[in-house]
Formats: sequence, structure tokens, C-alpha cells
Amino acid sequence: MKLDYEYIKGPDYDYYTVPALLEAGLEHRFIGKPLNFKPDFKEASVEVVNRTFLKADMPLAEVHQFHGADICQVRAGQLGTGWGLRSLGDYDGLVTEASDLALMVKIADCIPIILFDPVKKVFALVHSGWPGTLQSIGQKALEVMMSQYDVTPSNLLIAYGPALSMEDFQVQEDVYRRFQPFEASHPQAFKQEDELHWLIDTKGINKERFLAMGVPLEQQYDVAVSTKQALGCHSYRRDGRDGYGLNAVVAYLKS
Repeated sequence: MKLDYEYIKGPDYDYYTVPALLEAGLEHRFIGKPLNFKPDFKEASVEVVNRTFLKADMPLAEVHQFHGADICQVRAGQLGTGWGLRSLGDYDGLVTEASDLALMVKIADCIPIILFDPVKKVFALVHSGWPGTLQSIGQKALEVMMSQYDVTPSNLLIAYGPALSMEDFQVQEDVYRRFQPFEASHPQAFKQEDELHWLIDTKGINKERFLAMGVPLEQQYDVAVSTKQALGCHSYRRDGRDGYGLNAVVAYLKS
């Protein structure tokens, strides 16, 4: 069976990529260890990304992520020129049609989602943890793309990066109760392990929501790697509060 993704071993870091998006015109990398995008290590990691991936003098936009559902629109020329990180405020997603800049979101076990319209040449990056999934942040990003950039959902390509698999996303009753209203419409995304624990497939919920908005399942690509199990990825669940780092997805439009 052909996988949706490729795993690339590089001299500075390994990363995952989705060939369908590359071929359609979006450069992107899902990046993990040894880079680390937590504040104490982010500057050095971004310097490596600049040198190995971004175009000359291409600025990189990030946001302060807080498990919300707001999307930042980034315009051509907004970031100026020259390598370096530009922080744009409190959001959990970014969208742009500009080809003179790159976007980045950081993740540990949450889902990094790329939405790309190769017809309109517009893309978004989304940080969708379980709170973001509850708030439908991925679908809100698509709504912004539709209303502000005239995107048609049937043209969209979506990529889900490494994140907690259903088997590794075990929750207790407090989180399960918040998801419970969605169980009737997404029954295959829930499994009760015992009286106190449930497993939830947050990628599966997102896939079905995008399908309902008009994005065919065959245009949704999954890097089916669980961050908790993949030692090349940072994972809060595996490494704990004091030991975890941050992965990143970085992307820009081919010109």
C-alpha cells in the first residue's frame, strides 16, 4: 500500500512531507528532533530552517498559540524582507496567498494541518489540539479561505502531520464529556477502554468534518505517525511537562 507521505533523512534533521502537496506547488516540512521550537531553542532551530529550507531572505511568520480558534491572515509584503522570525499575535492558525514569506506553527502531540488550494494558490497552517478540534479550528480556517480568498473546497488538498494517534490519545471523563456531543455523528472516532478511560480519534473527526464541507477524502493526506511512538518527534504525552519539546510545520508557496 502506497503511503500518503515520505520520511526524509537529512543532514541536519529528518522530516515528513506529502508528495501530492509538493507536486501541486506547496513546499512544506513536518520537522521534529533534533530541532526544538520551544522558546529556549527556537532561534537556533529557525536558523537551521532558514539555511536548509527557506528561500534567500524569506521571512518566517509564527503566532502565539493558545489553543484557540482564531486565524491570522498574512499579506504580501507584511513581513518585510530578510530571514528571521516575525510573531503576529495570539492565533492558532495562519493563512496566506503571498509567495514572499513562509508560515510556521508549532506542535507537540496536537495535529498540524495544512490546507492548500493549488488553483487559488492559497494555503493555511493550523494547530489543532483537542481544544482546537472542539472549536473546529481547521474548518474555521477553511471558512476564511472560502470567504476571503474565494477557495472552493473540492479543490482543496489537506495534509495532517504527525500527532497523537487514536490509540495514544487516551482521555478521562472530563475531556470525553466535552467531546460526547460529537459521538453520535462520529461513532467510529470513540472507543471506551474501561469505566474511566476513552480513546478519541481527533484526526478522524477532522477528516469527516472537511468531507462534509466538500473536501473529498482522497484529497486528505495523513502522515500516519503517532508522536508518542515516533522517537524522532517531540511528545508531551511521552516526555512529560518538564521534558517535552516542540515540533513544527513550515511551508511556503513555490513561485
